[in-house]
Amino acid sequence: MTTITTPTTTETPPSPSEILREIANTRQLVVGILIFTNVEVLDFCGPFEVLSVCRLGDLEQNDNITTSPFSVKLIAKTMDPVTTVGGMQVMPHMSIDNLMEKQDPILLDILIVPGGMGTRTLRNDVQVLDFVRYQAARVHFLASVCTGSCILAQAGSTVVPDGTVITTHWQTIELFQEWYPRLTIDRNHSVTKNDAGDLYTSAGISAGIDMCFRLIKDIFGEETSQHAAKRMEYTYPKDFQRRIDF
Repeated sequence: MTTITTPTTTETPPSPSEILREIANTRQLVVGILIFTNVEVLDFCGPFEVLSVCRLGDLEQNDNITTSPFSVKLIAKTMDPVTTVGGMQVMPHMSIDNLMEKQDPILLDILIVPGGMGTRTLRNDVQVLDFVRYQAARVHFLASVCTGSCILAQAGSTVVPDGTVITTHWQTIELFQEWYPRLTIDRNHSVTKNDAGDLYTSAGISAGIDMCFRLIKDIFGEETSQHAAKRMEYTYPKDFQRRIDF
């Protein structure tokens, strides 16, 4: 008796970028940026600006399009004003409690954790670390700017698996390696992306701008990313090499 074997086909699951691109066909992508006392201003304002000026559609005509595919929200522990490095007072759009399961949750698609001197305190903040773990299990992209990488690393291996290659501010590299020997630092690039395509990290301060152009490129393509950069009169390195030697 002849046995007939029916070939099976295994479909490759969509990448995080493909999932976000599909979601963007129906609504804005919700991006949360965590802010906290002594957060570095450009660490969060840079990504906020890049994602806010992004436009889709006819790139020759879309200066008339007023809506970005991203809805960017600032998140803090409470709804009180946040004092940044340098003394700027910033009002958050929402608090951590708004985004936790115990209330009617607002779902994020992307979470960005910036850096600044405040991360040294924040890395021991149980509420913030629980929030990062909670969101890391739900968002499609998780990202850090500058020393925000310390918060992701401190949240544990379920957030940043052992052996992951990441980057951070050049002045923090040695300390980071002392704190988190389970992770590998990329000294040469201003932006890193893990193999799964869902974790991005950037070098110090201004590198968060480059990282967000990389996010746009990965979701919507090079043309859209370059158009957003042109609107800002900005150029980013296509190979995402660090801009400085140290």
